[in-house]
Amino acid sequence: MQIKRTGFATACSLLTLVMVLSGCSKEIYGIRPDEPDVTKQKPCVGYSDYSKYAQKLQEAYHSRATQNRNWIYVAGILGLGISAVSGGLAVATSVSASTLGALAIGGGFAGGTFATINNDALAVSYTVAANSVDETLTNSRAMLMLTPGQQTPPYSDESCNAALRILFNGVSNARKHLEVARTDNAAGALARAKDQLNLLNKQVTALQEADITTITTVAEIIDLQPHAPSAAANATSVTLTVRANLEQGISLDDIKVAFGNKILNIDSIAKASSNEPNKFMITFSAPAQKPGVTEVIPEIILLGGKFRLRCVDGLVFTYP
Repeated sequence: MQIKRTGFATACSLLTLVMVLSGCSKEIYGIRPDEPDVTKQKPCVGYSDYSKYAQKLQEAYHSRATQNRNWIYVAGILGLGISAVSGGLAVATSVSASTLGALAIGGGFAGGTFATINNDALAVSYTVAANSVDETLTNSRAMLMLTPGQQTPPYSDESCNAALRILFNGVSNARKHLEVARTDNAAGALARAKDQLNLLNKQVTALQEADITTITTVAEIIDLQPHAPSAAANATSVTLTVRANLEQGISLDDIKVAFGNKILNIDSIAKASSNEPNKFMITFSAPAQKPGVTEVIPEIILLGGKFRLRCVDGLVFTYP
């Protein structure tokens, strides 16, 4: 009786996995198709075969992207199934503790495995690779030209040769880029970050082109208080009011103040007002002695010098 129930539970689990992963071709499973050898074929026949390969490769990449996002659901389904089977066996029949323990451990291992291979970052890289192959297909098809005197295909051998070169190089680059992104090391992490940034930049560009009301604000220092050092202090606390978006991942260590011939650390950063999300107040300590010049125009240095924010006209800190 125990064997029959356990076999039924195993069959149910396998059926669930088959329903999740089933498909009509290996590309559905995300398996990369075999690359055809087109070196001995006529140009247009070779282009047709390689174009079919590129389309299957694109489909495989999209499938892998979906799998990388959805393995966590398989893990959840399997975990629920193991839990239900364990409880059912314990209630319906006399089962040893070792049987339930083995079932729970096996299910936990399988569920944990599927959860581990769930990877949203890698899914982005597969999506980028698929989009790259699709763009290459489009560019290569644009090279195809009809044979002189013909109104319908076949295309000329010269145009098929040119299209095949573009398609071959583009697919090769997409594969190489993906292989770098797949590696679990610094190079892979950097490639995935670049992929995400590339997708984000394209989305931002599309939004800006679609919305003519988009306004770009110049980042700058718009106020400085006080304008002179305090006579009674060794150092003077100075507040710079800045118009810029400093909320996304900017820390105190990322911000310095160029003050005459000195580079100073800042003391604090805070929003100037809840009604103005891109307006911040930065404080630093101005030295009692003038830093090389009498009239100092401070500048804010961001992220190790990658960006500099300058004062609007008329903002000067003057030593006596």
